[in-house]
Amino acid sequence: PPERQKWLSNIRGRALVARSAFVHHQAAVIGRVLLGDHVHIAAGSSVRADEGAPFFIGDNTNIQDGVVLHALKDKYVHIGGERWAIFIGRNVSIAHDALVHGPCYIGDETFVGFKAVVHDSIVGSRCFIGIGAVVVGVEIPEGRFVPHGRIVDTQDAVKALPLISEKQLEFNEDVVEVNRGLAAAYRAHVHRSSDFGEDEPVRATSSFVANPYAMRF
Repeated sequence: PPERQKWLSNIRGRALVARSAFVHHQAAVIGRVLLGDHVHIAAGSSVRADEGAPFFIGDNTNIQDGVVLHALKDKYVHIGGERWAIFIGRNVSIAHDALVHGPCYIGDETFVGFKAVVHDSIVGSRCFIGIGAVVVGVEIPEGRFVPHGRIVDTQDAVKALPLISEKQLEFNEDVVEVNRGLAAAYRAHVHRSSDFGEDEPVRATSSFVANPYAMRF
């Protein structure tokens, strides 16, 4: 059936992974996914571009344990003349057990907290989404804080959001720095294990052009 062929095409799509990125062998990266420099995809995470595709994950961004990235079919955000089911910018942290379900855009230097949900939304740069918060069907401007457990599903709820604090920005900067270091350490560990004949695959093996907006899958 035509629908099955579409899903097969998505599933067979090749991920493009920067050489400095690291994808843990216990993570799943499926379909047309572009991973920038120093991206860390942690164990137990699922980056699944089998229904909605493609996905972009920018430089220095980390996708932590238990995170799920998935997207609805034929729904997109438009960035630089390109269509993306999920677009996550640079220096972003998606913390343990969070769900980002496209269509979604998450701007640079944003933190998405533990067990938070972001769906069908645009989240500006330098935002902080708290633990267990739910963001659905809205556009959040740059520099806002979504308090822990808050449900934000109307623009009136967006208007009530406070500004992010310097402490929260610094927290994300620290998380990004740690995960950039972890990506490098894991890569070194895997290469060393391979040198000694241990069976642990290196997943991050491809490189791509410097301008991700010009990339075609």
